Parts: sequence; structure tokens; C-alpha cells
Amino acid sequence: MRPHPGFTRDGADLRTGSGLSTANAAHGGPITVSTLLDGEVPAIIAPNTAPRIVITLAGLGMPVLGTAQRGNLYVRLHTYS
Repeated sequence: MRPHPGFTRDGADLRTGSGLSTANAAHGGPITVSTLLDGEVPAIIAPNTAPRIVITLAGLGMPVLGTAQRGNLYVRLHTYS
């Protein structure tokens, strides 16, 4: 299996990054996060979010073999001006 350019896998969990404007980091609010299997999903960022913080989107990772469960998606937020 070839690696995906935007996601890394750790078992059923996935890791990715997403851009966050400094204004949105300061004031908080909704963002859109790209997932591997579910397209784009909404997430809410708290006010005064620190740069490079990792948020967890539970159940948006890869399926766990032989179960109905899915791993988590961990998203590192990178701020930009």
C-alpha cells in the first residue's frame, strides 16, 4: 500500500494537518477538516487556540478490522496570517 500524501496511519488512527488563520485561532469558531473516508467535516475551535495544537476527531480514522469501530483522526493545527 502506498503512503497517502496528506495522512499518516498508526493502526486504525490517522494523523493530518490543517491550516488555521491567526484570527480564527484567537477568536475561535468553526473550521472544516478534510478526512480520508468522510470528505470534509466541521469542527469547532476554542478561542485562544495555541499554534500546533492537536485536536481529536473521534471515530473518523480507519475501520478496525472485524468490528464496526473506527480509529480517531488527529489533526495538528498550523496557524497562518
